[in-house]
Amino acid sequence: MGSFCNKKTQEKYPNAQIIDYLHIGRISGPQSSIERFKLRLRDNRREFGVFINIEYDNETERVSEISYKETPN
Repeated sequence: MGSFCNKKTQEKYPNAQIIDYLHIGRISGPQSSIERFKLRLRDNRREFGVFINIEYDNETERVSEISYKETPN
């Protein structure tokens, strides 16, 4: 999921560079699981954090939802 996370982040924030990366962990459910990440990004005017949750089907590993939440640090 790590490279997938980086690719999707670059699509959402095309002018930002990923400068740090942390895998927070996994929340496992009976039918789906969520991988949680925190990335530090820098664009030409600011540096900021983004929490990313990637939900996927446990059986097929197909991604069903990706959510992003920006944070100042």
